[in-house]
Amino acid sequence: MSTVEILAGEDFANAVYQLGLTSAICTFHRRALTDSYCEDFQVWLLSNEDFQNLCAVNNADWQDDWGWWRYAVGSNLGKVDHTYTINGREIQAWDGPGRLTFRRSVCSHCAEQDCKSSDRDILECHGDRNYDDILDYIYDEIGASTSTNVCAIAIDLAKQNHMMLSDLFQIYSGEEQYEYDAD
Repeated sequence: MSTVEILAGEDFANAVYQLGLTSAICTFHRRALTDSYCEDFQVWLLSNEDFQNLCAVNNADWQDDWGWWRYAVGSNLGKVDHTYTINGREIQAWDGPGRLTFRRSVCSHCAEQDCKSSDRDILECHGDRNYDDILDYIYDEIGASTSTNVCAIAIDLAKQNHMMLSDLFQIYSGEEQYEYDAD
């Protein structure tokens, strides 16, 4: 059976139940702690048939208590080309636009006239390629913030690193702001 992974949030389990998505399994659930700025989200695994049924629901028919869901084939960022350390584990990922802009032009991030945009200068202005959490990388390095863009980047990262979306979040999520479980 061919399957599809989606990113979802809030009360998506209500949609699963009310739409009769019998193959749907929550493979990762990240619950934000009460004082966290990040939202609650889940990774769901669905059969192709259930995914098509989910896609067929019109926006006008989507219930307020069904939460939200996103899917993307991938991102428009191209091939991953740098090694990052996220949550203490290495992963191939992209440099963000700030780091790329820095490489292409004279340093606009500091007041020094003699800045040559060397690797050392980039490290001073942008820091090393280490993040505590996969979402910190996506938000801060890449600059994505909407659930649609976060989903596209996460799915592409998982594919290019030869893993499932749920594995990406299980391996590369930090532990300080969240509680984890699979429903």
